[in-house]
Amino acid sequence: MLGHYLMFNRNCVEAIKIYEKAFGAKTIEIQKYGDMQPDPDFVISESDKELVLHARLQLDGMETMCADSSEAA
Repeated sequence: MLGHYLMFNRNCVEAIKIYEKAFGAKTIEIQKYGDMQPDPDFVISESDKELVLHARLQLDGMETMCADSSEAA
């Protein structure tokens, strides 16, 4: 099965809401950068903690994955 992985410029949550409303997508999972275990080698700024590290959506019987791109990532 072929899937999609969409990258967004810091507006993935906004895009997910649009896909839910416009296309009836269902959110399966959302992981944010702030959910990661602290790592001194990979410091996440406060502003980046709400960005999406990985999300999965169900859309028309297919799974679509998406994430934010950030300077930290």
